[in-house]
Formats: sequence, C-alpha cells, structure tokens
Amino acid sequence: MNRIHVTNLADFPGLARVPRTLAALVALACGLLAAAESTCAAAPPIPGNPYVARYAPGDYPGDAYNFGIAVDSEGSVLLANTAGVVRFAGGQWELVTLPGGLEARALAPARDGQVYVGSFDQFGVLARDRFGDLDYTSLDEGFQPGERSGSMGEVFRVASTRDGVYFVAYSEVFLVGTDGARHRFPAGGKIVTAAQAGDIVVVQREDAPLAVVTPHGFVDVRGPDDLGTDGPMFASAVAAGDGSALLLSRDRGWYRLAHNQVTRIEAASNPALSQARCIRAATLPDGGYAVGCENGEILHLDPSLAIVGLHRVSELPIAGLAVDREGFLWAASEGEALRISLGRSWSVYDSSLGLRGTVQAAIDLDDGTTLVATTTGLYASHHDAHDRVSFTPIATDRREVSALLETRFGVLVATATGVEVWEGDGLSTVIDGTGVWDLVPSLADDTLVFAIEDERLSILRHSDDGWSVTSTSTGPPIGLSSAVQIEPGEVWGGQIRGGLIRFEVTARDASITSWSEVALPAPATVTSSTWVFRLGGRIFARDADRYFALDGERFRPTSPGDGLPAALGNGGDALECRDGSGYAYGSTQLFARTRPSAEWQEVRPLEGAVKRILGADCGAARTVLLASERGLLRFDPAAPRATVGPLVTRLRRVHVTHGRDDGEALDVAPLRPIELAPFRRLRFDLEVPSGESGVRYRTRLVGFDDEWSLPQAEPRHEVGGLTPGRYRFEAIALIRGAHDVQPMTYSFAVRPRWYQTSWAMVGAVALLGASIVGLVRWRSAALLRANAALDTLVRQRTSELVEANRRLEQQARHDDLTGLANRRRLEHFGAGAFDEATATGASLSVLMVDADHFKVINDRLGHAAGDRRLREIAHVLREHTDPARELAARYGGEEFAIILPGVTLTVARARANEIRARAAAIAQGVTSTVSIGVAERIAHEATSLEHLLHLADAGLYRAKQQGRNQVALCPPDPANETPGSSTGASRP
Repeated sequence: MNRIHVTNLADFPGLARVPRTLAALVALACGLLAAAESTCAAAPPIPGNPYVARYAPGDYPGDAYNFGIAVDSEGSVLLANTAGVVRFAGGQWELVTLPGGLEARALAPARDGQVYVGSFDQFGVLARDRFGDLDYTSLDEGFQPGERSGSMGEVFRVASTRDGVYFVAYSEVFLVGTDGARHRFPAGGKIVTAAQAGDIVVVQREDAPLAVVTPHGFVDVRGPDDLGTDGPMFASAVAAGDGSALLLSRDRGWYRLAHNQVTRIEAASNPALSQARCIRAATLPDGGYAVGCENGEILHLDPSLAIVGLHRVSELPIAGLAVDREGFLWAASEGEALRISLGRSWSVYDSSLGLRGTVQAAIDLDDGTTLVATTTGLYASHHDAHDRVSFTPIATDRREVSALLETRFGVLVATATGVEVWEGDGLSTVIDGTGVWDLVPSLADDTLVFAIEDERLSILRHSDDGWSVTSTSTGPPIGLSSAVQIEPGEVWGGQIRGGLIRFEVTARDASITSWSEVALPAPATVTSSTWVFRLGGRIFARDADRYFALDGERFRPTSPGDGLPAALGNGGDALECRDGSGYAYGSTQLFARTRPSAEWQEVRPLEGAVKRILGADCGAARTVLLASERGLLRFDPAAPRATVGPLVTRLRRVHVTHGRDDGEALDVAPLRPIELAPFRRLRFDLEVPSGESGVRYRTRLVGFDDEWSLPQAEPRHEVGGLTPGRYRFEAIALIRGAHDVQPMTYSFAVRPRWYQTSWAMVGAVALLGASIVGLVRWRSAALLRANAALDTLVRQRTSELVEANRRLEQQARHDDLTGLANRRRLEHFGAGAFDEATATGASLSVLMVDADHFKVINDRLGHAAGDRRLREIAHVLREHTDPARELAARYGGEEFAIILPGVTLTVARARANEIRARAAAIAQGVTSTVSIGVAERIAHEATSLEHLLHLADAGLYRAKQQGRNQVALCPPDPANETPGSSTGASRP
C-alpha cells in the first residue's frame, strides 16, 4: 500500500470525493465543513476494540493467578500475584517475594512511595531501601501487646487514606494510622466485600447494614429499601467529583454514597452492568470510568455513567483495574495483565472482530457501515444492541480486494480479478478477468472513473445501463503504480519501473487518445517505482528517496518541507481531507495539519496502537483510518488525550565488583557523591516508569567519555576499572511516541591506590633518604606502567573475545561472500513468517533470484569476477529489502531468495521488477542480468514454506526458459502472457 492519493475538493469541481490508498471520502452529500460549520450527515462510526498489550505469566515472573493490580506513586505497575508482588516499569518485570513465599492478595500504593500488601494471615509494607531494592516489613504485629493478630484469614482489601492504611480481613478491619497508632475493629460477622473511593472505605457485612470505616470504627449508612440484608452486592467504588462515592453493585447498577446516605442512580442502571456481573471500577483521565466484569469485558462509561463502549478483552474475570501515569488502563485478569488504550484516540478493528487478511482499503458509508477490503475479500461492519462492532464477509470467494470508491451510483470494488459494484444488496461485475488495484475518479465528470491495472489504464463510465469500460490504453506495457488527473483531458501516472506516463483523454467519448513517457530529472539511473499524487492543489511525484513538484510543464526536484512535513523522511505518504485538514505518515510517524496553510504537527504519542503504518485515509466524523500490521485503526484527533507529564529516567541499582567476589550494592540516591576504592567493574541498572515496551537508553560517563552512546535496548551500563578522579554518570530513556523524558545523573569519585597518593611518596623519601629517591620513583613508575599495561591487555583480550563471538555469530547466520543471511537463517525466518501469515490470513511472498549466465562469467572472466557479481546482486537485494521485517538470503551458488511478509503478489512482482532492473544497471565489467521467480502464499495456495519456495523456484525456471532477464510466476500469470510483458527485455 505504498501509495499516495489525496483529496482537495477545491481542486475537483462537481465531485465530492476522490479515492486514496485506503478508502474514499465519506458522505457525497456533505458540503465543505469549514465553510458551512455543519456536520456530515453520515452516522458516526462505532469504535473498534481499544489497543491491548497482553502479558501472560510466561512474559513476567510469577504464577498464573492475579488477585489485583495497582500503580504506585513512581508510576510502576504492580500485580498482586500468587507468587508475591510482580512489578513492571519500562518493559522490565521483577518479582518481589513475600516472607514464606506467601501470596499477595491485595495492594494499596501510598502517597509516600510505599506499597501496602495484604496476604493470608498477615499484612505489611514494601518500601525501597537505599540500594533500590523493595523490602517487606510486617505490620500485623503490635495490635495487642505481645500478640500477633492470629488467624485473621485472607486480607483481601487494602486502602490507603489520609487517616492511615486500612487492612480488611474476613471478620475485622485493621488500621495503621498516619500517627503510628494501631486500631482493630471487629465486624461482628463476616465481611462480604470492601471498596475504596478516595478516602472513603466501605465494607459490606453479612446480616448487617452497609458501613463506612473511620478511625473510630464502623459507621452504618442509611439507604433505600433494597439496601437490606438481601440487597445489592457492592463490588467496587470510585470517587465522584463532588466528594461523594459511587458504589458499583454486582447485580443492580450504580448507587451514590454521600453523608452516610446511599441513593440509587436510576439513570445509570444499564442492564449491561448486571448481565455481565461487573466487579471492578476505575476512574479514567477524561473523567469517565472503566468497569471490569466477570465475563472478561471492559465497559467504558462517560462522566455521567452512560456506557460509550463495551469490549471483550479477556476470557477470564477482571480481577483489578488501575490507570498508569500515561493515561492507559491496566487490567488484571486471573491469568494475564493487560494495558488498554481505553477512552483514548485509537480504536482497533482486527481479527477478533471478524476481519481476515491484510487490510488494503476501507470506507465509511453514510449509514454508519464501514466497508473493509483485505487480501481475503470484502467485509462490512455490523453493530449489536450495545454498539459493539463486528465484521462479516460480503463475498466468500477469498479474492483479494485492493481498493474501494464510493460514487453516487454505488461502491466500486477493485479486486484481483477485475472491478465490481456494490449497491448494498450484492456485487455485480464491471471488469472480469483482469486485476485492478486502484480507482481514480475524473475531475469534472462524476460518471467517469479511471481503473489502474498492472500494465494499463482503463476508463469506466456510468450510464443508464450501469458501469462499463469505454477505453483502455494501448501500446507497450507501462507498469502503472499510481495515477492522478491534472486537467479534464490529462492524466499522469507513475510507473513501477521508474519515470512517469502522460495520457491524453477526450471528454466527448471518454477515450484515451495517446500516451507518452516522461523522465524525471537526473540521476537517470534511478529505476525504482515512481508515485504521483496531489496535495494542497499541487502535483507531486516520488521515487524511492526523491520528491518532485510539477512546475508548469516540468517536474523539479523538491524535498519534504516544501508542502510536506520536513521530518517525514524517505517514502512518506500523505492525504488531504475535504474539510482542508491533512495527514502525512511514514512507517512509524503520523503528522497532521488543520488546513492547507497550517503547519504540520506530529501526532504524539502513537500510543502503541500503530506499530507500522501501511496506508491512511480520512474517515467519517473527522476520524482518520490507518492500515497497519495490527489491522485497521481509527484515529480520532478530537478525542480527549491524556496529558503525559515528564517521565524521569531512574537508577534502579548500582553494583560494584572489586575482585573475584560478588561485589556489593551501592546507595542509588546518596546525599553526596560516593567515593569508591579502585574497583574491577561498576554496573548501573536503569528503568523508566512507562508502560511502553521497546524502551531504549543512551548513556555517557562524564570524566571518561563525554559522548552519548548509541541507543540500546539493554537497560544497563557497565564500566571497567577507572583511573582516580571524579565522574558523573548520565542516562536518558528513549520511548516510542517521543515522551518528554528527563535524564538522571549519578556522581561518584574513585580514590587513588596507596602507591598513587602523595603521602606515600613523602613517606618513602623520609624513610629511605635521598639516596634511594630515584629508585623509589623508578619503582613507582614501573608499577604504574605495569598496571596500565595490564589494564590495556585485559581490555584488548576482552575486545578480542567480543569480536570473536561476534564473528562466530555472523558465520552461523550469514553468508561469508555476500554478507546476506545464509540458507539456515532463511529457513528459520521463513518458517516463522509462514506460520504467522497462516494464523492471521496475511499475505506472504517469496522471490527466487538467480544470476543469468553465471557459469559463463566464471569460465571466461574467472572466479574473482563471479564473486564480484554475486556481491553486486547481494547489494541490490539489500537495497530493496526492509531489514526490520523482511529477509534476503543466499540460497545456494548463484541463487538468492527474499521472504516478504505482508506483501501481496502484485507488490511482490513490482519489487521483483525493480530488483531485476537495478541488478542489470549496476553490473560492472560484465553484461549480466538476473531472472526472478515470484510466489505468494494465498494466490498460489501454498501449504508450507517449502511448498512456497518450490513454487517460486518453478517461476524462476519459467523465467529462464523464456530467455532470462525475466520475472515470472508459477502457475503462469495471465497478465504476463501478453506479448511484450513488462517483466523485462529478454537476453540470451
């Protein structure tokens, strides 16, 4: 989906929508929103699932059962687990065990940074010591002189308030006051449940009224008639803005507690609450609420307690909810921990909602339906009574659908076998037998649409008889990549092999009269695909890493910053919505502007929902649709977004080793710089209180090396023995989404050895006299040199060992001659990619590349020339492969292979043509080409990686049979059977 199509209605008189990479604009009947200040008549879209990051017991230390979750004052996430307390910060997990291996049943972070823990028959507090470790101290002793609390049973609720900390057990409540006093309140029966709302602690007892716990004991509350012994079972509570408490009943909805009086909130008693048996609640940053239920659902409520979203996030009951400092909701189910972007700007439509395959395009219709095109077919959204969305296939033949265009005559659907039209009651064929991958409307006539095929351009016209093809381009194949209409009679297209194509179109009979190729400015050796697009009333073109702007009759070189965000980088795409707002995006960045004249602003943070953007389009209600590796995403720029305060990089631990012993821990926050004796190794362990994974760190040691290190994933910095002096260690965390993260510093000094001090030299002079001054100085210098030489030797040997290990690793995974991955690495990577593609229904393509006439090169020019040619081909493959998600390898001899996850057959063939052309262009000293075979998992119905490689190899054999310097498929691709195919010129 590496295409740019944008819409500006001011440039398109008489037309209300233009297609882009992902979909068409919504609501043809909507006028310009900015001018009329009116809203579109289209129904607002139903959000999909929130983004959810899942952590199972295999991802963190601990057992498979959680009792609750909390976020401490530092921003770390804590799980109450059967193995103890599990702590998470910045992608790092640690387990804090309790004495005797007891379970952690309940947690309550306090404002002073301590964490109070309830267990079985005991409770206590976790506090960080000066070495950075969390130490547990029991608090259950001392409530009666010389006596433990005894068999209190499970302490299942802990509440930290301004009066102190309440520990709730089965039949009594214990209070550790802020003044250190201990209080014990017997309940006179079994305590069924307890909840906290701000500083209010509520308990429900069997055969007794609901009560608030105070430093003086239980205070019964008054309530409605149904608050008797057979009344509602209260499961959770949250604080309201007016100082009252909102009580959540397990079976009857919401109640309000104020001034020891409980009243039922009738307007908020939604049946969904009782049907799902909701048991946990938490306040969200936007003032709304999250409610967790026994069936694994999360309900999103607005500040008035109305349900605005209902999402199934787990198959297990929700045991606890908490909100981190970045505004994300954390949920603990009985078997996992979840980080959820509830109430945020992003929602996700993925396989859990019925979508299959890789998303290619999407469109919001006026009735609130969303159509989604994927590599496996066309899907339509449906909403249930609770406004939950799901998708069902419209066509079940699993054909790849690549583009959608809504017109006033129905929705045109571009598929791998042609074009169909959908009018809400079924599909009818317009073009049959030829793959179409994009649709572009005419500027002035909304009955005309241009259909982009692999190797030609067709014009579709709507008449009383429906849609039909009026004209198709003739002449040599051109390998179209994109198209845009500049004038009513002029269409420009980008080419897969590079350069542009210009079509002349007659308005009278809607036919293509002529075409001509137009080369972009030098360097002319660039043969990668060219894309042409419109943005802000201007026409742009882009190849692999260059941008051009149309200036009169010619394209001139330009760059991001000239109408595009300067930080976009190479290969960025853009779109413009009809209200004048625009978006530009790269693989991991998204930029927005409110109108064409406004400045581009980066959307921060991407919140983890966007791992890799593949395409984008404007959706309904001013939302933006994004295709990504996670599925279809909807971004609402107007949604409330949590304000993330500055995060602070923290020093987790400092450890020093002096000799062969295990060393010792150092104070992580000393009042003054620490002085260290000469040491062997010093290690700094780092963390940052963020829920994002993939955190990286940069470090430096001022006084030794003032340069910052390269970003590294390892949250650790180690240094060897340092010379005497003063040093300052600095570190900063780098978080995806560009959070404002503050660095940390740690100052220390290294004392000199005894023989390095001035007093030792003076003493030696006094004892030995002037006659041995020279000897002492010589001896001291010799020791210094020996020490320096030893240190140098140790560093040299260490460096040699590291380099030897690196070479062994390189040899085990890479080919020595070309530097590409070897066949063993290819099979391992490919097997994983094939399994993932099969599980998600995604595309997976394979290219088999072979050097033509390679034996002739070896025989005539020698093996050195042959090796040079193989390295040239390897260089080309690296240029055309994304190392983050794709793999190029030497398969054997002069044969290479490329694994392309998520790449469709059409795109794979285009990539193959780019490689073929580039390999021929850079051949030095020889006339040499390559042949390439292409296969794709879905299109060729491959059953395994070996089967897919075999199909690609068969395509390679076919390319060789056809005369080499070819790109071919097996089974034969009908589009390539026409004379003069664009797969390349044949050479003997």
